[in-house]
Amino acid sequence: EGDARNVGKIDYDGTVVAIAVDVNGARKPNVIGKDIFYMFYLPEIGVVPPYTDATVESREKDCSGQGLGLGCTSKYLSY
Repeated sequence: EGDARNVGKIDYDGTVVAIAVDVNGARKPNVIGKDIFYMFYLPEIGVVPPYTDATVESREKDCSGQGLGLGCTSKYLSY
């Protein structure tokens, strides 16, 4: 189970399941935001990317070299 509010910047307090997807398998770089992308399953809502309820600036900062890369899922899905 993940922590959607503190880790994923999602305004939700219920039980969540964190899902990681590695789009290129064992090949490198194996880095969150480059080839590994996280999502959360919220039973009452469905599957949502981290930073869904964050500001664009917050998402961009997390998807830069200064962040963890979790915001990249939302960023790339919004293109």
